[in-house]
Amino acid sequence: MEIRYELDRPRRHVTVTLRGEYQADEILALLERHRVEDDWSFARFYDVRDLTGRPTVEELRLFAKLDAEHRPHGPEAILTSNPIIYALACTYAALGRSALKIEVFRDPEEAAQWLAAQANDGGEVTP
Repeated sequence: MEIRYELDRPRRHVTVTLRGEYQADEILALLERHRVEDDWSFARFYDVRDLTGRPTVEELRLFAKLDAEHRPHGPEAILTSNPIIYALACTYAALGRSALKIEVFRDPEEAAQWLAAQANDGGEVTP
């Protein structure tokens, strides 16, 4: 799986593009990178339109738990056009929604607009 990680510290924004066959260990490494970069409070845009394969619900639970452990936490937008990945991304969002400000989109412009609006509002979720 290829992961492109674009960190824009001045704008407090991260864009992550995932391509190729899904691999759980790569997602865990991505979450670790967020920790190392200390960008949890930044607005994060995940483009998974070119991701193949899929995580299990158990993996989604683990990722949501690890993601939600970090405070402060900025908003997350997930973009996909694959119906199966969309459904799984919605499951992930539902699992994390009590601790995360997160939405799933099919349209890149809508995702970018939502993320910008959330970031402008401060974007953080208070438990």
